[in-house]
Amino acid sequence: MKKTYRCLVSDRQGRSNSELHEAADYTDLVRQFSDSGKVLISYEEAKSIQRKTGKFRIGMKGVIVFTESMASLLRSGLSVQESLTVCAKIDRTEKNVELCGELLRSLEKGERLHEALSPFYPSFSSLYITLVGIGETVGSITEVFDRLAQYLRVKRETRQKIIQALIYPLTVFVTALGVIACMVCFVFPRLQNVFAVFTESSGEVAAGIDGVYRAITIWTVGIAVLFTAGVLVLLAYRVSEKSARSIDGLVLRLPFAGYYSKTICTSDFVFSMELLCASGVPIVEALRRSADSVGNRAYRAAIMAVSERVAEGAKLSEAFARVKVIPSYVVTWTGIGEATGSVQTVFSQLRRYYEKETIHIVTSLTASAEPVFILITGVLLLILVGQFVLPVFSLLGAL
Repeated sequence: MKKTYRCLVSDRQGRSNSELHEAADYTDLVRQFSDSGKVLISYEEAKSIQRKTGKFRIGMKGVIVFTESMASLLRSGLSVQESLTVCAKIDRTEKNVELCGELLRSLEKGERLHEALSPFYPSFSSLYITLVGIGETVGSITEVFDRLAQYLRVKRETRQKIIQALIYPLTVFVTALGVIACMVCFVFPRLQNVFAVFTESSGEVAAGIDGVYRAITIWTVGIAVLFTAGVLVLLAYRVSEKSARSIDGLVLRLPFAGYYSKTICTSDFVFSMELLCASGVPIVEALRRSADSVGNRAYRAAIMAVSERVAEGAKLSEAFARVKVIPSYVVTWTGIGEATGSVQTVFSQLRRYYEKETIHIVTSLTASAEPVFILITGVLLLILVGQFVLPVFSLLGAL
């Protein structure tokens, strides 16, 4: 099994640089450098970031503010320690002050910044921590914080647009469901006392009342079953990894929601691959790290399967092609990158394409969400009128 090594190398001009390389052992590592014309000065095995949860949770807004502040301070020429000190003074919120204090204490103990961030997972994602570590190694920590700030800002704006687009139609939809539930569960059962007086004198009225209450029973049971099913699915998603992966896989196969979810996952994935490959991370390690940036478990499992096939010697485009959830556009451009020897450039192209595609989908969603939900609400109200209101008025007219 190959391991990842952090290597200090020198080129023919005498310039030294830190790179990550995968090799089975020391002999294999030396052979790689002899073929590339670089000189291996020193090496050490790169330790994987340990996911430790604890400390306290930080919201997305807090992470973005921290990242933007650090990017600006580092760009001005301050060191990491100085930037953290100033960052705590700029943003006086309790969590930010505590975060900066914890990070400074860890740095004083000799830890690196990405190691100090590790206990704050998952507030800071595995991708975030990995990129900070790579930035420290290759000396591009400022650029890493700039790119992370931009990435997180775009994700937050996208999320806000979706939420804003759904607030009104969801409010109308939920209100309509509440009205239906109240009529089915409270209003119509109270009419039983009114109709009970006439059931013995008129068989037609009695039959009509039985039909109304049969419909009420069906709707009540249906609502209860749907609610129970929703709760069970949510519990299964939270408790069982296998169930969560199956549910995420089902989401990817849905008509519109599946395409949107797949596009978002692909956008996060190619962004991660672009940064990791540009930092000199081996392709297999980059795939494994990039998988952590994807929220959908089925998509994440597909990327891990790709990394295993590539580690066994398969081409990246061939490994992508064997996984159904990876879009064909990614497969095509990866093949082009392998043919031209510029895979990193390809991931930059893919990142730009999927950023535009994400914006297009969000725009379409914001334009269509309101009429779609209003249409669904209208259909539900028509069903309510046809099933309950009209039969009740017919019964009242027959009395």
